[in-house]
Amino acid sequence: MDDILKFDIAAVVADALTDCFDSMLSMAIEPGDGAPPPTLQGGRIAGRVGLAGMVQGCIMIEIDDAMARSMTAAMLQRPDPDIDPMEDVKQAIGDICTIIGGNLASKCWDAGMTCRLSPPSITAGADFEIASLKTERCEDVVFHHGDHPVIVRVGLGIDASAEPEASQLSPGRVDQLKAFEIHPVVSKAMVELFDTMLSMPIEALETGADVPLDGERIVASVPLAGPLTGDVHIYLSKVFATRMTAAMLATPLSEVKGDEEVRRVMGEICSTVGRKVTSNLCDAGLACAVSCPCLTGGSDFIIQSQPMMRCERYAFKHREEFIVVEAGFTIDDQALPIESNAADTAEDRAAAEAPAQAIGECIRTSLSECTLEMILDIPVEITVEFGRTQKRIVDLLDLGQGSVVEFFDLAGEPVAVRVNQRLIAKGEVVVENEKYGVRINETISRMARIQSLQ
Repeated sequence: MDDILKFDIAAVVADALTDCFDSMLSMAIEPGDGAPPPTLQGGRIAGRVGLAGMVQGCIMIEIDDAMARSMTAAMLQRPDPDIDPMEDVKQAIGDICTIIGGNLASKCWDAGMTCRLSPPSITAGADFEIASLKTERCEDVVFHHGDHPVIVRVGLGIDASAEPEASQLSPGRVDQLKAFEIHPVVSKAMVELFDTMLSMPIEALETGADVPLDGERIVASVPLAGPLTGDVHIYLSKVFATRMTAAMLATPLSEVKGDEEVRRVMGEICSTVGRKVTSNLCDAGLACAVSCPCLTGGSDFIIQSQPMMRCERYAFKHREEFIVVEAGFTIDDQALPIESNAADTAEDRAAAEAPAQAIGECIRTSLSECTLEMILDIPVEITVEFGRTQKRIVDLLDLGQGSVVEFFDLAGEPVAVRVNQRLIAKGEVVVENEKYGVRINETISRMARIQSLQ
């Protein structure tokens, strides 16, 4: 776990950002001069993804509105006037942030620190600040495209209690998510928290109630990652957040020491709600892990997450103060929906779910207490990867018969052998009896191979 303290965050981010701008946008960027990140003025966009698992954290890219539009136009190969100022930009910046976060997550995996990536969220406006909490490492990486800064902020921490993917092996189904009752879970968590931690009773308002949240406000957010991904956001005024901080610390309102204490208390409150929601989701067979909290404060901003399968909004009230909770969840691309069928039997469903349950149970109880016979008959898919590359969409459209696609890998380098998309070995291509094969030259550890079978 000490690897997180030695991890070269800046180098990983710089490589991913440079490659992304070069291969996807065809836009040149130059590294900053080492000075502190500039403060962006006027309208700006911030894309954010979270990491959950053994590594927890937040990766955020922040740019001004003009730069966001230029990047979106380059990615979509469309003129700037045709760009939708929110939908197109949100999608493009979210994709770029996911690529950078994915590279960082991959390096964490390579170092033995498992984690998953949350869906991206976008914050847009002219007056806001975002701070990630509960992180041991915080670094800023600054590049420039002409006069426009590109700022990437990374905060990483370690959750020593997290199991290596044990809770994320059973992906859950779309019908389970549709059946999950979000409202009672969120309402119970909020009411209990305000009662026990703050001694401030709250009442739940009708679903869809129009709640005024103007002026300076705070949004506490926790991303969820895993086979089930999503976000939980808690909106409230800064004045009420300060009162809640005083109640939590059992101190007079006048003695609350600035924004730092407010951020710390609000982060703990949002984490508590996120953990309660996550626990109920996991109990319902919808595996996920909660990331570290993130706070957004200001008077002019909106937060939008990617489209979710389930997204609900609830309002609460304490005296004259309002609290809004937004909860959105979706199944990731690897968890394919299982359509309900009246002809399905309980035995059929149990058989379909048995492989993931067996693997999860084996890893949860550790290999020293579990025999491999439980999983040896489970079928897996083996693929051999000769190389990878990245292409812009416009270049893909130009491919035709006779086109040559160049890989990053050099000729003669070992090919990657993957099981269920997880790297387990490297080797060289051989031909025997007119059939292709791979001679294994290098394998990863036995434990890592078992953990990859999901």
